[in-house]
Amino acid sequence: MTQPSVIRLNLLRTCYALMFVGLGITVWPQVLVGAADQPLMTGAVNALLAGLGLTCGLGLMTPLRMLPLLIFEVVWKLIWSVSVALPLWQSGRFTPAAGDILFAVAFAVPFVLIIPWGYAMRSCTRVEPWRSGQTIAAE
Repeated sequence: MTQPSVIRLNLLRTCYALMFVGLGITVWPQVLVGAADQPLMTGAVNALLAGLGLTCGLGLMTPLRMLPLLIFEVVWKLIWSVSVALPLWQSGRFTPAAGDILFAVAFAVPFVLIIPWGYAMRSCTRVEPWRSGQTIAAE
């Protein structure tokens, strides 16, 4: 399987760094101070985002192995945009709070161009053996 170029790998590292630093600045303070005083769902979302941001640190070292993190980031933001933001906008109920979330969601747009989708699909969909006697065909 051909590897993405060094430029692409460094762009991926930039994505991971953006998430690591961005979530570290915006979410970790809420997790570390007063998390128990937040609504339960807010606390759950913050914990998930804090974990996502922390694991993006691994993406700085191994950008291809951590591609599922970036794919998850793009997918959840796409789902939120289509299922929440778009209906709010269409019904005239789009609020400044929704705009703030949409602004954060927009940071994933460049990820769509940076993720090596062909490589990701080939590597993430390769079937691993289900039993110990099976082998994976050589590439």
